[in-house]
Amino acid sequence: MNPTYSGVHVTMDTNDLSIRLGFAPDWVKIKSVATGVGLFWHRAMGNDAGWDRVAAGDVTVNTDKGVKLVQFDDGSGLPSAQTGDPTVISTDEWYKADGIVITSDATFLADDTVVHVEAGMDDKFFCKGVHDGTTSSNTYFEDSSIDFTLAGVSGGGKCIVYNQTNGNYAYIGEITRPQGKTKDCRVYTYTDAACTSATTAADFDTSDVCYIFRVDEMGYPLSDVGLMT
Repeated sequence: MNPTYSGVHVTMDTNDLSIRLGFAPDWVKIKSVATGVGLFWHRAMGNDAGWDRVAAGDVTVNTDKGVKLVQFDDGSGLPSAQTGDPTVISTDEWYKADGIVITSDATFLADDTVVHVEAGMDDKFFCKGVHDGTTSSNTYFEDSSIDFTLAGVSGGGKCIVYNQTNGNYAYIGEITRPQGKTKDCRVYTYTDAACTSATTAADFDTSDVCYIFRVDEMGYPLSDVGLMT
């Protein structure tokens, strides 16, 4: 069962509010106990993001304030940020995080207020990345900021990479660490789940946004998505 968190906190005027969860969340919900205004964040949004629900009930999408993933534990088993700020963790390496920071410029943190915070992990696995390998790559997707092995990605046709930029997908065969890299950041792609036919078209360009899902957790029919060639 995936971990969850639920608790009441007092916001600290217009300062960042750091909360140790003990795990890396996929989503966070924050709501003012008194007014109902609050914020929703999902890992797919990236750091410094969130949906603010303002007093009038409207929702504002923010890409420069909201929630960030952080790491409290310095290896000693104790929070390293008891008197300082925890380390910000990129959403590319979310698996290193054990808490969150609600940024001081989030709309509803303007005044001291009591908030209820919920956080949890999705039942469905996903990994988001941006291609930074060879442009017009025809056989692989690469994001040098992610270690796909540590992130939980599987080869052997068990996972699918969906290229949101191009609107097509392929099966993941092998996960490799290219020469000169420090992470298992490249996945080789195939047109079949048995991973016998490698993709040959130039399906990955620099800056293409891609998501990785497990095959049995995809939405169907896949024919509506479009298979890479």
